[in-house]
Amino acid sequence: MNFLGGLVLKREAIIEENKIFPFPLGQSIVQFRTMNGNVLLTSRRFEHALPISPQILETTMQHGFAFETYRVGPSQYRIISYLVKKDQLPPLILQVAAPLALVEAERHRILPLIWILIPLALATAGVLGLLLSTRALKPVYRIIDSARAIKPEELSARVPVPEETELKELALTLNDLLSRLQMAFDSQERFIADASHQLKTPLAIIRGELDVFRKVDRSPEESRELLASISQETNQLSKMVDDLLLLARFDSGAWQPNFSKIRVDEALLETFAQLNRLATEKNVEMEISLDSNASENELEVMGDADLLRALFFNLIENAIKYSPKPGGRVRVELEATSPTAVNVRVIDNGPGIPPEDAERVFDRFYRGSHRQHLIAGVGLGLSIAFRIAKLHRAKLELEPSQGPGTTFKFSLPRH
Repeated sequence: MNFLGGLVLKREAIIEENKIFPFPLGQSIVQFRTMNGNVLLTSRRFEHALPISPQILETTMQHGFAFETYRVGPSQYRIISYLVKKDQLPPLILQVAAPLALVEAERHRILPLIWILIPLALATAGVLGLLLSTRALKPVYRIIDSARAIKPEELSARVPVPEETELKELALTLNDLLSRLQMAFDSQERFIADASHQLKTPLAIIRGELDVFRKVDRSPEESRELLASISQETNQLSKMVDDLLLLARFDSGAWQPNFSKIRVDEALLETFAQLNRLATEKNVEMEISLDSNASENELEVMGDADLLRALFFNLIENAIKYSPKPGGRVRVELEATSPTAVNVRVIDNGPGIPPEDAERVFDRFYRGSHRQHLIAGVGLGLSIAFRIAKLHRAKLELEPSQGPGTTFKFSLPRH
C-alpha cells in the first residue's frame, strides 16, 4: 500500500479494477498542491504540472472543489481540484485529471449514428404522420367537398355525418345551420312572393281606375268617388309599405327600442281613443276592463311607448275588423294580479280561428282561407304585434276557443 498523508491507494483495487473513481488509472493523473500552489506529489511523470489558476484556487477554497478543462498537445483533460482537510495534515489541494479521449471516441462513434438515425426517424415520423393525418382528415375533406357542392337552389342537401364523435358534432352542426338557412331562404322567398302579390293588387286597382278615368269623361261626383277610391288604395299601400319596413327593421336587428317606465292602462286608453271612430263606423261595441285594485306601480312596465301602442292598436284593430256587423263586441281586459307581469287580453266575438290556422296566424301575409273573403287586409298586423311582444320579452299567444270569437293574450313583465 502507498501512504500519502490521509490518502490510501489499495494496489488490489488498482490491479483488479484498473481505475480509481470513474476514470482509467493508467491515463489519469493525481496531484497534490499546497495552499500556495506548490506541487507536493504527482502520480506519474508529466512534462508539466497540472495547472491551477488563481480563480480556480479561490473557488476551491470557497466551495471545496472546482472544475476546469486543460489541453496538453492533442489530448484534453478534465480536472477537478478538491480541498483536503485532515487533522494531522495542513490543508492541501487534490487535483485529479482524467483524459477526455474516451468521451471523444464515443462522441465520434455516436455522431454518425445520430446524423443517420435522426433524419431517418424524422422522415419516418413525417411519412407516418402524413398517412395518419390523411386518414384522419378524410371525413373532413368529404364534409368540405359536400359543403362546397351545395348550391343556393339545393339547400335541402346535407353533408355526410361520420362516425367520429368530434366530426359527427361538426357535421350535425353544419346540417343544422343548413336547415336554418333553408328555412330562412324559403321564408324570404315566400315573403318576396307575398309582398309582390300584395303590392300589385292596390297598384293594379289604382292603374285600372286611372285608365278608365282617362278614357271616359266623368261627372264631378264620379270624379270625387274615383279619387276617394284611389286615396283609399293609396293609404292601404302606404300602410303596407310602412309595415314591411317595420318588419324588415325587426328582422335585421336595426330597431333600437327606447325603454322606459310606461303605464299600461294609459297606453290602452290612448289606443281606444284612436280606434273609437273605426269601431263606430263598423258598428262595433268596445269595452275595456281595467284592474281597479292595482296600484300605479303595479300597472307600470318597462317598454317602448310607441311600440306598445302599436301592439295594442294592431290587436284591437284586428278584433274590430273581424267582429260581426252589426252586433260586434270587442273587450280588452287588463289584470295586474301577477307579481311579475301585467296581463292583457283582447277578445272579440268574430268567426274565430280554426285550429289548423292557429300555428300560422302570426306569419306574414297569412290570413287563413276562412278569413280572406271577409275583409280587406294583407295579414301583417298580427306578425308585427308578435315581434313587438317578443321585443318586450312577452309571448303573444292565441287562446284556444271551442266556439266563435278570438282571444289573444300576452303578459308584459314589469322589469
